[in-house]
Amino acid sequence: MKIEEGCGSLATAMRVSFAAALAWIIFYLIYKYYSYFFSFLPVPQVLGLLVGVALGAYTRSLVVGYSASSLFLFNPGSPREIPAYSGYVILLTLALMGLLSYKRGPSDSVVEALLWHRPVRATPVLAAASLLSIYYFLGFKFIYNSLYLVNAGLAAVIASRNSETLWKALSSSIVASLGPVGLLSLSLYLAYMPLPPLRCGGLALPGRLVAYEEETSSTRLLTGGRRWRDRGLACSKPSTPILNLGRRAVVWAYSTDPKGTALILSKSLASKGRALFLDLDSISPCKGPSGRVEAVCLGDYPLVEVKAYLSSLAETAKQYQIVAVSSCRVRPRDIARELALIASNTTVVASLCLPEEDALIASSGPEGGGTLFSMLGDPLLTRTVLGKMFDNNSEKIYYLFRKYRVYLFYPYCERRWAAATT
Repeated sequence: MKIEEGCGSLATAMRVSFAAALAWIIFYLIYKYYSYFFSFLPVPQVLGLLVGVALGAYTRSLVVGYSASSLFLFNPGSPREIPAYSGYVILLTLALMGLLSYKRGPSDSVVEALLWHRPVRATPVLAAASLLSIYYFLGFKFIYNSLYLVNAGLAAVIASRNSETLWKALSSSIVASLGPVGLLSLSLYLAYMPLPPLRCGGLALPGRLVAYEEETSSTRLLTGGRRWRDRGLACSKPSTPILNLGRRAVVWAYSTDPKGTALILSKSLASKGRALFLDLDSISPCKGPSGRVEAVCLGDYPLVEVKAYLSSLAETAKQYQIVAVSSCRVRPRDIARELALIASNTTVVASLCLPEEDALIASSGPEGGGTLFSMLGDPLLTRTVLGKMFDNNSEKIYYLFRKYRVYLFYPYCERRWAAATT
């Protein structure tokens, strides 16, 4: 399972829409052929209220609650008719949803997505209106149902804010013309829609950005609390991970495979220039990686001589775009000063096994530096480090490490933590 599937969006919206539509069809088949069992009960009204509140609370949205409620108030057997007291049912649904929203923190996942800075497209509205006109001339009776038309109009408005391409605009208009079913499907899609990626400059990291730190609806959060709107790692549309350093500095990377991480980063970050790879654990001579990366192995030298060699690189490092250091035998504090000197002339990647537990260079680092962090060899150490960096969200982030191939990095745009796939 990919981490993107845990973010919901289209897959979740389709599953919930299908389940709601199937329940609606089964209910009306039963209601049509066995209505004498329910003649003394306002069954559509009761189901509309219950389903509306349940789906609205699940998706953190009054819009979804309304669309689910109105779906069960539309009778395909008598499409022109609207059940009695439907308006009261919808108002009661919205009132209960509003109370839940107030208790859990006022928020609406669909409205939030509609307010994102995105252009408004007229194509879905015009296409939906054209389809409704065709239904009218074909003599479909449901076109005379005011509830159907209101829902189709709301669905067209939602589609107009979510149609980046012509294909998406046309497909959204077809869904919008389905009235209550279309409104439920489109509102569910927006409820789980990932955040748009942020825009900033910096170093392009390998992999795909999948989440970044933000306060948003909990339907978009990979990590976060129980409130309808909370801060945590929020799902993002896939894009290029950007390490927003602002200037050349030391990038600290921690993982179980520091050598592999250093090689991947040096090749990725030095795509247009030379890179120097320093393996502080392997014994020389060592084979250099392919491409523009030069390798030097210093595993047979004591730490004092290694530090002296690093100090001597402070001036000659200008000829390299990236200087990558890999080791499991040294701690960040052992070489922090020497790497900071090198970083004054080029970008430095320090890929190590263990961060300092008492003073996490992983979270602070030299001024202007960055951090990459993935699963460490010791689960307890991983939990300890995550607990110092993320407090209440540490267990959820640890779960992400165990289930998916991801790494965290800092800073993303606007000084945020972010997650990317490898």
